[in-house]
Amino acid sequence: MAETVQRFDAVELRLDKAERLDNGWLRVPATIGSVGVFEYYTADGKVVREYRPPEEVLDPASIASFEAVPLTNDHPPTRLDAANARSYSSGSVGGVHAAGRQVDGTVLVTDASTVAAAAGGKRQLSPGYTVVLDPTPGVTPEGEHYDAIQRRIRGNHVALVQDGRQGPNVALRMDSGAAMARSLAPEVTTMDDEDDKQDGKGKAIKAMIGDSEFEISSAEAKAVKKLLKDMRSGKPRGDADDLEQENAKLRGRIDALEAAAKADREDAAARIDARVELVATARRIIGDTYSATGRSDAQVMADVVVHVDPSAKDAVEAHKADAGYIRGRYDVAITQAAARSDSGKQLLKAAESVAAKPAAADPATAAKAAADAQRRDAWKHPRTTTAA
Repeated sequence: MAETVQRFDAVELRLDKAERLDNGWLRVPATIGSVGVFEYYTADGKVVREYRPPEEVLDPASIASFEAVPLTNDHPPTRLDAANARSYSSGSVGGVHAAGRQVDGTVLVTDASTVAAAAGGKRQLSPGYTVVLDPTPGVTPEGEHYDAIQRRIRGNHVALVQDGRQGPNVALRMDSGAAMARSLAPEVTTMDDEDDKQDGKGKAIKAMIGDSEFEISSAEAKAVKKLLKDMRSGKPRGDADDLEQENAKLRGRIDALEAAAKADREDAAARIDARVELVATARRIIGDTYSATGRSDAQVMADVVVHVDPSAKDAVEAHKADAGYIRGRYDVAITQAAARSDSGKQLLKAAESVAAKPAAADPATAAKAAADAQRRDAWKHPRTTTAA
């Protein structure tokens, strides 16, 4: 029998595409849903594999239900409605549309503390929605088994969370307000199965280790995935010393990847600050109406170069793929713009100074003016005649 339940999935917030607006808001393109089989933990720890088929995920009604839903900082304790949305809203979601086998949109973060949290590493997006759960098991066209099908997907909100999971893996779940059970062992899941199948040379791919996403080779991902699967199932691994050594290597690798993830979070914050400064500089030079929406950093720099020196347009177009060239032209352009601005200010100041001073007269003109004034005022001083 079908039942209506809540679901909380998770995807990565792409801060490398973020735009910090002049008012401090953060605008970020994001994926908020995808097709596939997902694993959910029930409140009692049971794992249920649920299929999100294309006809449900990409259904126009499903996509439209996520348009303009509130963005929250962590999931609220209850479904949002007209009575409580204001208390939990930290922004909104817009521009929701189908993109292949996923649903993309733009997240607008308007709350200062949530903007700071995103810049500090809190970058998982977890859409909260309801589904009518069809308990019919089956196999997907790709050969994946599932226990139930999610139908009539309807969005309620999208949350920024610290430790969600991404892609075809274990996602967060909360059924009818029940407590959500967390995984007791790290889960390793390759994020690009097609690359994994085609890769025979250790190509770097994305993987989930615990709650974080890393890039590791497909061989490493397979080894780690198999090891953790055996650990969870209790399958014997042979000699205890070999197992201990293998676990030590795995722990060292995970520690190194976690350190790299921390560095990535710091880099993301720096990239946001650099983007804000770049856009502000472009608007100072080009004008306040300039919009950098949808423009890469290199494209914004190119816009500045062409504005300062229109004759550089062809050269910039020819070298648009050369980031170093564009950066060099940009550095020169902002120096030229600053020099022009300084020169203009100096000329204006000089002109104002000259206009404020009376024109100096030559000596002849000055003498004539004095004589004219004396004759004009002679009646004020009549001559006195004394009788002889």
